[in-house]
Amino acid sequence: MTQASIKTVEAKTAARTKKTATGKTAVNDSTGSLKTLVNSEAASAKDVVKKTRSTGSEQSITRILDAAMESASRQGLRNLSMSDVCRIAGVARGTLYRYFPSKDALLESLGQRTRYQTETGIRNAAASAETGNDCLREVVSFLIRITSETKAREILEVEPVFFMEFLRRNMPHYRELMADVLEPFFNEIDEALGQKIDRVLLSEMILRLQISYIFLPDEQTSDVVMERIFSAIDEIK
Repeated sequence: MTQASIKTVEAKTAARTKKTATGKTAVNDSTGSLKTLVNSEAASAKDVVKKTRSTGSEQSITRILDAAMESASRQGLRNLSMSDVCRIAGVARGTLYRYFPSKDALLESLGQRTRYQTETGIRNAAASAETGNDCLREVVSFLIRITSETKAREILEVEPVFFMEFLRRNMPHYRELMADVLEPFFNEIDEALGQKIDRVLLSEMILRLQISYIFLPDEQTSDVVMERIFSAIDEIK
């Protein structure tokens, strides 16, 4: 990207800012950007990953997306600035704009990566288990890790409205995913009960239990979560 092109992109970005009463520059309320990030979850995350890999350095892209997540967890998505992302990632503005020509493009890719990592991680965790109980344990352990890695609690604190909308839109997808990957566990429960249980309902219960730890922090270990899940299942029995 030429210097002239970079200046053109910067000029467009500057046009979306406004001067405050004190003369400091502040980013406008990025409602459109937030909707972009939430709605991007409906697209194919794998396609976005492939696209970014084919257009530049995967290492640079990873650093930029990690920096965007870090910045968003500190000051919120509305106040996320491309300059701050550059500073945290340790990349030049030209490098950032080469891969992400706008804030919307950056947020869209961030949302796609989060969904792709979460879905892939859940499937890999389930596939690594040998028994139904191990399958549940591995999936729950992964959910605990991804909650920390995606800074879910920090983003909830600075962007509660966005966070709730994100959960609302994505719950159906993850509920169906959990019902699919936890099939070995549900089969064991079916055998113990002598009847087929509602997989989607139980999957939602597990997800909501995990989400509750984001709102009400506790000692999140797989053993603690598993113990509470099995206690709930005992009540069903």
